[in-house]
Amino acid sequence: SSGSSSERRSGESSRSRRKRTRRRRIIGWSVAGVAVILIAVTAWVGIRALLAKDELEAAVPLANSVVSSIGDGDTDGARSTADRLAQHTAAAASLTGDPVWRAFEIVPFIGDDLHAVREIAGSVDSLATNALDPLLDLVSDFGLEQFTPKDGALPVQPLIDAQPTVAQAAAATAAAHTRVDAIDTSGTLGPVTDAVDRLGGLVASADAATDAADRAVQLLPLVLGSDRPRDYLLIFQNSAEPRAAGGIAGAFALLHTDNGAISLTQQATAQDFPRSDQPIIELPTETEGIYGDITGRFVQNI
Repeated sequence: SSGSSSERRSGESSRSRRKRTRRRRIIGWSVAGVAVILIAVTAWVGIRALLAKDELEAAVPLANSVVSSIGDGDTDGARSTADRLAQHTAAAASLTGDPVWRAFEIVPFIGDDLHAVREIAGSVDSLATNALDPLLDLVSDFGLEQFTPKDGALPVQPLIDAQPTVAQAAAATAAAHTRVDAIDTSGTLGPVTDAVDRLGGLVASADAATDAADRAVQLLPLVLGSDRPRDYLLIFQNSAEPRAAGGIAGAFALLHTDNGAISLTQQATAQDFPRSDQPIIELPTETEGIYGDITGRFVQNI
């Protein structure tokens, strides 16, 4: 009886050791598997970061080249360069937009850098796709011949037709600019900070340019009387006497615009305006104290 009991305890002990050994082996392989996965995904993110960096660095000179080509009137060259630019920005956005990359953005020390790279890549890609493409389509259709005066009037319809496209580009660049401005580089590495600053400057310049273009195509037709006739008073300064704004108001012209037609309807000099014995409006005491009693009496002092 004691012998069988001893054998039973020995068997149970042997099974227990085998279970512990199997459990340690499973844990060991699990830890090793996790380590391999972590190494693999870290390498994945690192390689993609280097590739994205190369794509973004290649995009910067191309963006500048597009602007130069547009300024030179080379729309075909601008389009070809823009296509190459879009390939680089799309590649950078794709490399930094996968779930693994996003997951690593919460990792201490490198998360801020990864987030900054993804945001700047996405901003530049949005700029190339949603702003540059439609603007190039518009530029290719624009020509100086469209603004040749006809029947004494400048055509305003091309500017009106351009408004939706320019507004779309302006909205896209403004959104990209806002996205870049929101990037926090206080904890990023030097090369990442420099890249954000450099590409952020590019986005900011594009935002300023498209905003100006949007204002121009919205306002110029109105200035030219597209909606109703308008009158403008032009005042020419004469430096015969010093004034803070540049001189006295010496000559005047009245311009009239009506659906692109511009006419000079009246001209006058300062001598054509009467001098008032009293200021034409009631002046604050402070104003009179600074400028004297000639204020509000002579058109030259307008």
